[in-house]
Amino acid sequence: MSGSDALIQALRARLHVEPRRPMWKGDVPRAHPVAPPEAIAQAEAKLGFELPPLARRLYAEVADGGFGPAYGIFPLASHYKGPAQRETVVEVRDKLAVDPRWPQHLLPLCDWGCANWSCLDCRTDGGAVVTLAGEQGFFDTGRDLQAWLSAWLGGTDLWGEMFEVRTRAGINPFTKQPIEIKGPGAPRGRPWPG
Repeated sequence: MSGSDALIQALRARLHVEPRRPMWKGDVPRAHPVAPPEAIAQAEAKLGFELPPLARRLYAEVADGGFGPAYGIFPLASHYKGPAQRETVVEVRDKLAVDPRWPQHLLPLCDWGCANWSCLDCRTDGGAVVTLAGEQGFFDTGRDLQAWLSAWLGGTDLWGEMFEVRTRAGINPFTKQPIEIKGPGAPRGRPWPG
């Protein structure tokens, strides 16, 4: 069994345990059904480039998003109805691409919150995973898509790898007692040239 076959199998098994982090209280993480070939082709046409082979397999063989690190990989198609509708990968890319720094071949993978994103460089078959750290720019994680997802499956703290932890003192607004507040500090990794 190839490395990507083993990864696909492990991701399928993870769908039944914990596909992603909950987005809000009461959110029940669920992966979406797999994407049909025409949905993948339509998304690639809208994006203007082909997805790396492993990314295509994830959508076709694991699920159309809703699984993976952070709040889950963005889907190709909308699976939500109503005001809390979740955006598709094309919609997220179009929203982020208004920034002149956004490279045409970069695909947003998932949202970590607070303008922090994991993205996929679609210029190569392996697809390097890149951190977009808000106004601080793009940073190379040093992992391709297979290594990034394998690390997530293995329990690696990907957030901790993406950012230094910044600690500051604060006051709990309810108890009025001093507390330690932890948040993201400087991004880790080399700046990504795009």
